[in-house]
Amino acid sequence: MEEIKDGVTLDNVGCDAAVAGNEYLPVKPESFWANFKAFWLQEVEQDNFWFKPIVVTTTPKQAETLGKIKAFWLQEIKWK
Repeated sequence: MEEIKDGVTLDNVGCDAAVAGNEYLPVKPESFWANFKAFWLQEVEQDNFWFKPIVVTTTPKQAETLGKIKAFWLQEIKWK
């Protein structure tokens, strides 16, 4: 059998290696709910949390389009 590293072969990697945290065994990925719970219950910085500015970066084309939309919404409407 081919030796992988430090005397570890595919034959002698067993249950004890999994308990010992052997780096050659595959790791099960975390589930969706574990990731969701970790995100939902993460610690949040309380100082100025609600008052932090939101920064939006746009390309020149996007800025032009947003300018046209703003001009449309803020135009003066006159009734006859």
